[in-house]
Formats: sequence, C-alpha cells, structure tokens
Amino acid sequence: MIDAILVEDQPTIREGLKNMLALYASNITIIGEAESVKTGTNLINAVNADLLFLDIEMKDGNAFDLIKSLTDPIPHIIFVTAHDKYAVDAFKLSAVDYLLKPIDKDDLLNAIEKVKFKIQHQRNDYLQVLVENIASVKKKIVLKDVDNIHVVEVVDIIRCEAEGSYTIFHTKENRKIVISKTLKEYDMLLSPYGFIRVHHSHLVNVNEIKRFNKTQEHQVVMSNGDKLPVSFRKKDQLIQRLSELGI
Repeated sequence: MIDAILVEDQPTIREGLKNMLALYASNITIIGEAESVKTGTNLINAVNADLLFLDIEMKDGNAFDLIKSLTDPIPHIIFVTAHDKYAVDAFKLSAVDYLLKPIDKDDLLNAIEKVKFKIQHQRNDYLQVLVENIASVKKKIVLKDVDNIHVVEVVDIIRCEAEGSYTIFHTKENRKIVISKTLKEYDMLLSPYGFIRVHHSHLVNVNEIKRFNKTQEHQVVMSNGDKLPVSFRKKDQLIQRLSELGI
C-alpha cells in the first residue's frame, strides 16, 4: 500500500481525485488532506507519507513555498495544476510528475506507476534537485507580435493590460509589446510567478507594486509610476497577497 497526502484548495478537485483513486488505484490510501500551504506543510511534516498530490497555486501561496518548508522524510510528489504545460517544465527536469486539471484517468495511473517504481527501486533525494531547478531555471516567456518574436524574462514584466482581444505587455525597459491573445490566457500562465489579476483589464506583477491606495479610488501604483484601478471584488485578494509579501 502507498500512503498519500492530498493538498488542494478546491474541494471538488479533492473529492474527484479521491473517487478516481478509490475506483482505479486501490493501493493508494489517502491518510491526510489539506487546503492551503500552511496546513499542508504542517500535515506533511507531521506524518510519514509515501506520496504527495500537490496543487501548484493556492490561496496563501504556491507549491514552491510549501516544498521549501518540508523536512525529511520527503514524499514523492505529483503536481496537480490547471496551468499551461510551460509553467511546469521545471518540474519535469526534476523527475517528478504532474497532472493537468481536469484529471485524466490514464494520466493519473501512469503517474502512480512512476511513483511505485521509485518507491520500489530508489528513494533518492530528488527534492533538492527540484528546489535547485526552481531556483536556477530562468523563467522566460516568448511573445510574438506582428513583426518580432520577443523572449522576455518574467521578472522584467511589470504588468499586462487587456485591449479587446489583445494583451499589452509593459516591461521594465519601458517596452510595450502587443500580443494577439487575451489577458485570460496570460493570467493562467503567469499566476505561478507572482502575477495577480487586480481588474478585468489588468494583470500585475505583485513584486512591482509600490503602493496600494485603499481609499475610494482603489488604485495600485506600479514601479514605473503607472496607476491602475483595482476592482472591488479583487481588493481583498490583493491585500492578502501584499500582506504575505510584507508590502
């Protein structure tokens, strides 16, 4: 039997995964569940599990935050993500597996087979390799406009702005790159890297926020001086993210 922990902030995903495991992988026993980075870290460090199903983006942080807080022994990790494959390329370098939401039965069974092999044949310290890859891989994004292909480091993006079915990227070099894709697509792609949607027209790099005006104006001031509106329903989420960063 393989003892597993499930860390996922969406109850429907947790229940769906448990049901699939009960139907198709009876050798997996869920010994604990958590819905946040904090509760997940405490649970994993408290029990001895063989396998961890880990969501990438949660309300109080992401998988990177959780991984860096784990102590030995470390379970094998299968990431569960709704994000584009580009966002998990670094995980593949570390010989861990991942599942895209909605979870496919065959993908789930293949991932479990890989974990079974690892448990039976080796228990190497792949977590350290994962952390090193996360730290060392330069996260870049390829942006194609009408005339050029731009390779931009994610940390150099200050914000993204919706303009109809187009997205305008604003970078630290004061460049504006117009891409014929919607802001929603880049919201999914960039959210693992510290970007947050503050308005239906604005996606911002949290690390580039200099000030948040909590008065009736509800504005964020970015590092380049741009002032952007914050929608009422996004305000609490933004305040939480800023408090986590100590801003």
